Amino acid sequence: MLMSNENIPADSVYYVYVLIDPRNNQPFYVGKGKEDRVERHYYNWSSIDKSNPYKSRKIKKLKELGYQPKFEIVLENANEICVFEKEKELIAKWGRFGIDKQGILTNINPGGEGNTGGQRPVKQYNLFGEYIQTFSSCLKAVNSLRKRNGSAIVECCKKKGGQKAAWGYFWTYAEEELDLKWCFGGKKKPVYQWDLEGKFVNRFVNAYQAGYQFNQKSNPGAAIRKFAEKSGKFKGYFWTLTKEPPKITDYA
Repeated sequence: MLMSNENIPADSVYYVYVLIDPRNNQPFYVGKGKEDRVERHYYNWSSIDKSNPYKSRKIKKLKELGYQPKFEIVLENANEICVFEKEKELIAKWGRFGIDKQGILTNINPGGEGNTGGQRPVKQYNLFGEYIQTFSSCLKAVNSLRKRNGSAIVECCKKKGGQKAAWGYFWTYAEEELDLKWCFGGKKKPVYQWDLEGKFVNRFVNAYQAGYQFNQKSNPGAAIRKFAEKSGKFKGYFWTLTKEPPKITDYA
């Protein structure tokens, strides 16, 4: 049974929803989630969503023209497997604009993957690549760190884009092993931390991650990158861009 905007069940396990253009009652996005996720997607139009700019631009355009996008719940109180299958079915039915022939949806992926609410088990590692613990879900991991958004952890696990670490840790899905070569690969340069005697302390994915670890709230990586380029001293440590230890004699 289709549900109206005003009647989203607060106690739904998982559901599949469709965003609809009110001008022609044509669907333009198929999503999945739990609790208030549909409402957060629905109203999050003031800034372009980098994960799916096509959807957010569509919502923004409709509202600028004076229209209120509609949404309908097409499957409710379902488990994760069921919502993945339903999502795939509907995306295949309507197709993706610019990807599938005569497609009308703004979805980027064909469905059946991703994260409904952070429910897939994840493993946490320190920046040495040493295993710490396994969480039953991404949501549990985020809560343990007292953070609000687990999307960075999910991106690490998917190994897509430039997200190598999140909140000062490496992450993988529980059934996978950490690939340190991938973690420290790419265009971004890792930085190395040394104590005042020149002994190795830690290695970070990039200066930003190091700055975040040291609670540098304003442009976290700028200062550490500056000192690392000169093998300089900052926050009681030496920093370098290579595995070569700093020359302590230069600072004696």
